[in-house]
Amino acid sequence: MGPQYSPAIFYHSEEQRRVAEAVMRELAPLYPKRIATKLLPFTTFYPAEAYHHDYFARHPEAPYCRFVIAPKLEKAKKAFKPLLRP
Repeated sequence: MGPQYSPAIFYHSEEQRRVAEAVMRELAPLYPKRIATKLLPFTTFYPAEAYHHDYFARHPEAPYCRFVIAPKLEKAKKAFKPLLRP
């Protein structure tokens, strides 16, 4: 919970902003509530602290990894199977 966990798309150019807006408009009818993702201009990049790096790979047994991340990865692998390297 909280604004530090808000999903966001950070754009670098007006073209990226226009594409993101178009995709968000296209997806909006699929969601009964508004899309929570914010569209913001890129300003500063803050690297994550070291303990966040490769968290899923280092902690696959953690409940969040098992019940949230793993199912999402499996879904993405199925959806993008043609794009994956053998």
